[in-house]
Order: sequence, then C-alpha cells, then structure tokens
Amino acid sequence: MEKIPWYQDPALAHIDQEKLEFLQNLVFDSQKLNSNEMLPYMLAMASKVQQAGITFTSEEMKIIVDVLKEHSSPEELKRLNMLMNMLPK
Repeated sequence: MEKIPWYQDPALAHIDQEKLEFLQNLVFDSQKLNSNEMLPYMLAMASKVQQAGITFTSEEMKIIVDVLKEHSSPEELKRLNMLMNMLPK
C-alpha cells in the first residue's frame, strides 16, 4: 500500500484546504532551518498567519498534530516536538 502525503490524510478532510496548504509550506520551509533559525522563523510565520486571518481551532490543531506524528520520521518527529514546545500553551 502506497503511503499518502500527510496533508491528504482522510482525518484532515474537514479542514480548509487553504489552512493545509499553509501548513504544508510551513513544514517544507522549516525543514531547512537549524534550531537557532527556528524561533525567528516561527515568529515571522505567526505574524503572517495573523495577517492572513488564518486561525485553527484546538480540535483542528489536535487532529493535525496527530496526523503529522503518524506520517513523520523520527527526525521529523523530533522537529515537530520542538515546534510544538515553542507554541503558547
């Protein structure tokens, strides 16, 4: 069985495509960054999200994080956990 890209996971079917495209760009762009570059990048992205009016409900965030974890390699999972720790609680 061929593995589907994370953003095509059926669990994400009810989430707006614009939000998923934004997240795909975020994931793709952040892969190039080292840990020192991550915080400034995340701050810039938070500003961009705010300007674009993109918001995620807590349910959407939980589903997205769960799907990303399922589709992540150990290295990607490490980066995801680092990103999640940077988010406000």
